[in-house]
Amino acid sequence: MQQPGYTVVTARILLLFGLLAILVTWPLALHLGTQVIGPFRGDNLEYVWKIWWVKHALLDLNQSPLVQPDIYYPFGYPLAYGEITPSHTYLGLPLTALLGPVATYNLFILVSFALTGLFTVLLVRRLTGSTPAGLVAGLILAYCPYRMARIAGNLPLIDTQWLPLVLLFLERYADRRRWPDAVGAGLGVAASALSSWYYAAALGLLLPVYVVARFRLLGGQRWRFWLTGGLACVLAAVLPLIPFLIPYLSVQQAGEASTPLEQAAFWSASLTDYLTPNPRHFVWGNWVTERLVFYPGGLPYEFILGWGLVSTVLALYGWRRGRETTVRGWLPWTAVAVLLSLGPVFTLFDKLVTLPAPAAAAQTINETLTWLGRRSLAGEPYLSAPPGRFVVPLPALLLRWFVPGFVGMRSWGRLSILATLGVAVLAGIGVDAFLRGELEHKPTRRSGLRKWSAAVLLAGLIFFEFYTGPQALITPGPRPVDLWLASQPRRTTLVQMPLVSALSGPQMYYTMHHGQRIISGYGTYLPILFEANYPELLDFPSDESIDVLASWPGGGVETILIDESDVPAGDSLWQAVAVQSRLQLEAIVGSVAVYRLK
Repeated sequence: MQQPGYTVVTARILLLFGLLAILVTWPLALHLGTQVIGPFRGDNLEYVWKIWWVKHALLDLNQSPLVQPDIYYPFGYPLAYGEITPSHTYLGLPLTALLGPVATYNLFILVSFALTGLFTVLLVRRLTGSTPAGLVAGLILAYCPYRMARIAGNLPLIDTQWLPLVLLFLERYADRRRWPDAVGAGLGVAASALSSWYYAAALGLLLPVYVVARFRLLGGQRWRFWLTGGLACVLAAVLPLIPFLIPYLSVQQAGEASTPLEQAAFWSASLTDYLTPNPRHFVWGNWVTERLVFYPGGLPYEFILGWGLVSTVLALYGWRRGRETTVRGWLPWTAVAVLLSLGPVFTLFDKLVTLPAPAAAAQTINETLTWLGRRSLAGEPYLSAPPGRFVVPLPALLLRWFVPGFVGMRSWGRLSILATLGVAVLAGIGVDAFLRGELEHKPTRRSGLRKWSAAVLLAGLIFFEFYTGPQALITPGPRPVDLWLASQPRRTTLVQMPLVSALSGPQMYYTMHHGQRIISGYGTYLPILFEANYPELLDFPSDESIDVLASWPGGGVETILIDESDVPAGDSLWQAVAVQSRLQLEAIVGSVAVYRLK
């Protein structure tokens, strides 16, 4: 029987992962242009706004979209305060103009599933020659809990498809010795960067580890070959990024692109995050959330990093039983990715891990690290610890202190997706080793059917571990108060309080509908800068906070919104507002009270 061609097989794989994407995001496919995955309103609305804003600025206003002047008014909001994510905002411009920002946002999520699965299949099939093994590996990476947690809003982090593509081109370069493959790897790095700077930074750290370990460059005679390919790869990666690097360099030179060490520690991964069962699972998720997850603030989406029991067993089997030439390099890749994801200091759950030491030794360690930290790029002291103890530092601390750009990295735990890629590949190698060892010792006409049956069974077990059930959807759109604000005869400068509400993605989204100026915004750096510059606003509605709002540059804040959805009736804030003589209730629109600042 004639086997289907390469193109046909690739198309079938793409179709399979596309159909699975519709299944795991169901019922999103029924509401592509009107709803987004929730259940909350947060980063999802921020990225819908960014997709809309780039299109609005370029096509409607004929101005640069890199700064929005009416957010963080009158200073303006540089998109470099967060992820510009040009692969969605700029490259998706035709789609946005045709279908609108909501449909564009949703289509990017669905496509990322299909391409992540496809490119992982192609990578593992090149390593092992086995399509069934590739399908299992593709399923692990495309539908892992890390990705399923982030479809609710972290659009830049959804574009994981470029990670296996980069490694696929590297494998091709090693085999075929053709420079276009090195350029392809570089363009894959650029595509990762245009989605998320986290992935570009992670690839920059891990690719040298992979190349040295996998292709045994130490003591080898292939340095010239890899230096030539490396140069082509770097040029292909950097040149497309220059227009988007400039805004970030500007923010860094202004001293605004830094994250406190305490926050970098909190948002780092913990080893327990890798071991915790999927807390969003439709069967055991509630039990895990109630008994095993100890992070404050509800379900910790940033800390859902595990890759499941079946994937782990298959990866260990692949490490032990796979061909040495196939396995080589993947264990160092995975181990280094896990280590870097743990961040600059060692934590368990949300607690810093400290070690005991003689008082004099502990003091020397703390003083030495503080001396280094103050002279580093971060210019910061080391984290304090109780007497006779010290906080355990990790290698990422050196990157933060001495490599440009890393002082601004907040969520080191996001590098865990590269560890998941390593596990997926090792699991694919394990499936290949199992199929060869257990099902080929007595070849029969039905060997192919038995291979596919075994692979489908393993894939089914993995999919069961990862499945979260139907997705909760929300409907973006204006609130009644946004329509009321848009109908006012003159523009106003406003802020929604309390401060946690002001510094959120939805506030930027609502400007799409009311067209007013707001003094707040959201992103990686702005909330940190805002709270540092205006700490009085944390005590709203104190007299000091009102003084700050009344004297705000650009004519002062005129309008203050308070939403009962954020501040329930009976909260002490309402009583404090009622006795604040400088606030006058102007209207109640829907659940939002509108105050005029006297």
